[in-house]
Amino acid sequence: MVVKLYFLINSLAGGGAEKVAIRLSEHLSTSAFILLERDVKYKTDKPIFFLSNHSTKTSPIIKTLSIPIYAYKLSRFLETTSPVVSFLERANFVNIISKLFKKHRAIISVHMDQQTGHLGLRKLNKLLVRLLYPKADLIIAVSHGVKESLINLGIEEEKIKVIYNPYPIDEIRELVKEPLGSYEEIFKYPILITAGRLTKPKGQWYLLRVFKALKEKHKDLKLVILGEGELKDYLVKLSEELGLKTYVWDRDELSESFDVYFKDLKLVILGEGELKDYLVKLSEELGLKTYVWDRDELSESFDVYFLGFQKNPFKLIARSKLFVFPSLWEGFPNALVEAMACGVCVVSSDCRSGPREILAPNTDFNYQTQKPEFAEYGILMPTFEVKYKSANEPLEEREIMWVKTIDKLLEDESLRKNYSEKAKQRAEDFRIEKIVQEWREVLR
Repeated sequence: MVVKLYFLINSLAGGGAEKVAIRLSEHLSTSAFILLERDVKYKTDKPIFFLSNHSTKTSPIIKTLSIPIYAYKLSRFLETTSPVVSFLERANFVNIISKLFKKHRAIISVHMDQQTGHLGLRKLNKLLVRLLYPKADLIIAVSHGVKESLINLGIEEEKIKVIYNPYPIDEIRELVKEPLGSYEEIFKYPILITAGRLTKPKGQWYLLRVFKALKEKHKDLKLVILGEGELKDYLVKLSEELGLKTYVWDRDELSESFDVYFKDLKLVILGEGELKDYLVKLSEELGLKTYVWDRDELSESFDVYFLGFQKNPFKLIARSKLFVFPSLWEGFPNALVEAMACGVCVVSSDCRSGPREILAPNTDFNYQTQKPEFAEYGILMPTFEVKYKSANEPLEEREIMWVKTIDKLLEDESLRKNYSEKAKQRAEDFRIEKIVQEWREVLR
């Protein structure tokens, strides 16, 4: 009898766990993807089956209440002998509950630190983790920090195995060679870059505030932010309130989709043009998609570039001075290892969990630094508070530490180059060929 392996995940709408699932499916004998939702952004040559008509926009409450329904539908789909590997909390819950209907082998992959990582229905999620995770056949934690957080919730250590996320190092290094195209002029300037969904865990608002302070000394410095997410409007507004000229990928290209075009404000502005901002704001508050001639063309004149989801982010990362990662919490940050594979010096918060295991693997992964730490493979920084900030709040002590450390790295080219080489060396430890072998062993 042929045993079919299935991958179960919330969606393929983008994100670290989704990327890991796609990469593993290409190297393991995966029969199909089974999705709780209908959002698909990542491409796969595997068949895809959906357990609902829900999407990423569906209420989290509705999706949580639907977990038993997903589980029943999954059980109807499976053969008893099928192993199912699930990724992310909700899919993990579905995988385990479906065992009530069909006794398949449920392997769950946990990508989030359980002590710091739950959003939304936080208490309910933790309760379900405590109740359901012990019933899984095997738990794969993506870092030792994630494993420790599971043990702290009462999960048996013997049931948990740590397997780091896999990375196609050679493929990334080939993609680095692609030309920059329309971004060529921008990358003639010194660039700080970060990548990740525009969501609370990523803490990008702190980076904007740090960047503003750096601009006082490094006039030509630019910040590139890759990713999409629900905090986009807040981050763009903060950037503009900080006095940074801001480019936004889906707002700023001249096209026929706009309702209002301010092509020559001399027609409506008297004197020095003090009505321009008011008129643009009024137009947008009226619900009119508004094009502004000196704000909306991609050019080298901006300070901050929100470039959205990039099919090939590596060509941009590789040509940047520093990859800066201000996350408030993680599981095992894909973007950090990918930046290292590109040969870029990385500066990361020492958040739970993952960055310390990547950048300082010979240290205690439970330790969190309170000052800049020039570790073996990159720079670890104090983690920021989980607290939104406004443009007019003064920099706090930790933000000032980040400013001084990044300034030092921008000034010291030899230090930067040394960390670039060390980063490439460390990325080799996460080659997909090595990680896939670990997965094959547990699936066997």
